Amino acid sequence: LTADLSNQDELLWSRDWKPKEIPPRVTEGAPVGQQYGLGAKWCDFKREHICGKGSPCVSTTRQDANKHFPVGPPYIMHRNDWAKLAPSWVEFVPKVYEEYPYLLAEMYAYSMAAAHNNLRHVKLDHMMLSLPGAGGEGWPFIDPIPTEKICQRGMPQTWRDGPLP
Repeated sequence: LTADLSNQDELLWSRDWKPKEIPPRVTEGAPVGQQYGLGAKWCDFKREHICGKGSPCVSTTRQDANKHFPVGPPYIMHRNDWAKLAPSWVEFVPKVYEEYPYLLAEMYAYSMAAAHNNLRHVKLDHMMLSLPGAGGEGWPFIDPIPTEKICQRGMPQTWRDGPLP
């Protein structure tokens, strides 16, 4: 994981993004996160109650919610952005859980806190592996590795030498 996004050969980004929209580096106000299949469900929540009247979270469109906020760990963000986002996230979790007492409530609260703080994320698709063959994950970097090299230690000299062993 790196804050350097300048080499687009090393990135898989969500199809919602065009290469020219990807900043060269994570900086204050420009976080990234792994795409999750959360969508914009939180747009149906009582946003004014959760985020507060006048919050940018309340006026976020479904289109923007889908493009910038359905992310989960790993997140990469400037520490000043974490300092802004974390208190809102902690405040929103119980309110979201009141309305949506299910798994992922805390992730929806994160999305809402990010929107509240105008922290529009770039969604990346390569920072997580879970279900083999699942879309939106880093499998295109893993699948080409020959079976006999899967458990080898170390990295190639460069990405052009092949995927991580």
